[in-house]
Order: sequence, then C-alpha cells, then structure tokens
Amino acid sequence: MQSSAWISLFRLIPHSHHENLSLTTQNGTEITLQSIIRMEMDYVVLRGRLQGSSDAGRVFFVPYDQINFVAFLKEVKEPVIRAFFGEVQPAPASAAPARVDADTVADSEPEPLPEAMPLAFPATPTPPDSPTPPEPVHTGLRPAVSGKSAILERLRNKAAASSTPKPPSN
Repeated sequence: MQSSAWISLFRLIPHSHHENLSLTTQNGTEITLQSIIRMEMDYVVLRGRLQGSSDAGRVFFVPYDQINFVAFLKEVKEPVIRAFFGEVQPAPASAAPARVDADTVADSEPEPLPEAMPLAFPATPTPPDSPTPPEPVHTGLRPAVSGKSAILERLRNKAAASSTPKPPSN
C-alpha cells in the first residue's frame, strides 16, 4: 500500500480505537499502539510498545512502505467498522414478528458509534444575540455525527439563554 492509502486508513479510525490497534512491519515486528502522534508523507510517528514487552510509551517512526498490516487486538463489531467508512447499516426488514425476550433485547442493542473527529471553530465568536451559531470548520478527517450536532446546538442555545441578563424584579 502507498503512503496516501495508509494515511487515509489511519484517519478513518477514531482516536478512541487507537489503543486497540496492532501494527505489523515487513520484518515481522509487532507494535501495539497507544496513539498516533503524527502522520508525515513517508512515515508515521506512533506511541506504543513492542508486542510481548511491557515497555509502554515508546515512540516509533515507521515508514509506510514497511507496514505489512494493521489489525484490531480486540473484537470490534461490524456496524462500528462500517461507521468508520461512513456507511449506515440499513434497518432490517421484519417479515414476521419475532418472539421478544430479555436475551433477544440484550443481544440486539446497538453498540455506540465511534467518536467523531474534533471540529475547530472560527476565531471570531458570534455575538450572543445572533440567531445563528458559528459554522464549524471541519478539520478534514470525518464529518460530525448529526445527533451530536443537534445536542451541541441545544447546549449552545441553553447557554446563550442562561447568560442573557434578566430584568430586576420589583
């Protein structure tokens, strides 16, 4: 794989899942990731440890052309992986009503979606009396989850309403 492909792949995986990644190089060296510090055109800077050791927190400079594969150490559900790629899982078509019991409900609960990448806001704040909040500037990694946007909008409106001075009562 070329550098740009590895960079794109690493950007798809949210920071909260980095500690679940293992990287294997062409010569068989396995690195358990803690975080991705920086991605350059020819190499990636990682914090992690060599597989089988307890020396956590080491920093590795790994050329992309030396990466053989990257894998998750623990199970990640397929809907979560599909969410990394922006795919929405279609709602299952129910042909016949199924019997519902406690085990079925526990197994069918969806896993929470991965965290969206952070957004940066413009340096000039919008005045509190403005009817529209500032538009977020995307950092170029992933779009924010729409439900999260709605929650943030309500919080901003609530904060703006609580910060407006109330007339003194007589």
